[in-house]
Amino acid sequence: LTHFFDRRVIDGITNGVGIASFFVGESIKYVGGGRISSYLFVYLSYVSTFLLIYYLYSI
Repeated sequence: LTHFFDRRVIDGITNGVGIASFFVGESIKYVGGGRISSYLFVYLSYVSTFLLIYYLYSI
């Protein structure tokens, strides 16, 4: 019973999440001309700068 639960349920959830993230990544990578990583870098840079300024002014 535990072998069935481990193979079907636990492994099924893990494999399903992996396959879903693969297909989502494959479909998203062409949005924006393949520049998603550049957009993400700029966005995270702005957020990091804002958090740094907020932290420095709150001291």
